[in-house]
Amino acid sequence: MAPEKRGLKAQIRTIAQAVESLRPLVSPGVEEAVRLLDRELAALEEELIEAQGEVVFREKREGLSVAAVRVRCGKPSCRCARGHLHGPYWYAYWRDGRPVSRYIGPCSRISEEEAWWRARAARAGKAVP
Repeated sequence: MAPEKRGLKAQIRTIAQAVESLRPLVSPGVEEAVRLLDRELAALEEELIEAQGEVVFREKREGLSVAAVRVRCGKPSCRCARGHLHGPYWYAYWRDGRPVSRYIGPCSRISEEEAWWRARAARAGKAVP
């Protein structure tokens, strides 16, 4: 995993923990602080998705995001190191106390609806074919 991606995940985890610890305190000032942290968390999650590569498509439903992303493999001699990225590939993203991402499969073989079905199954902890 790339260092910048690891750093983003750590930041997201820290902010998510802060948000959860503030939720029981319902005073107006704390409520605003929780909203600000939620917005910052959402922005960092966007950064995390974009750190994987070039986002071609992204949609969010029911706390679950599905994105088609063109990615770099990390090999220095590969064509993607010069900008010609691989994919696109489907990825699912959700929050389960921490940010979670799962590879779904290539966009060329999996429709958007099937990607949603597989993403829901992955979030439920079921094996995805």
